[in-house]
Amino acid sequence: RPNHSKPHGMQIGLQTGYLYVSCESNNGEILRMDTHNELE
Repeated sequence: RPNHSKPHGMQIGLQTGYLYVSCESNNGEILRMDTHNELE
């Protein structure tokens, strides 16, 4: 596992019941797309 200080590519994680996918653009900007799982 390469250790990078800045996340690159696609990261998938779970945050308080929310599935967030953070992608880094070419400018180095972190694009956050929050997907709300409505499973009630």
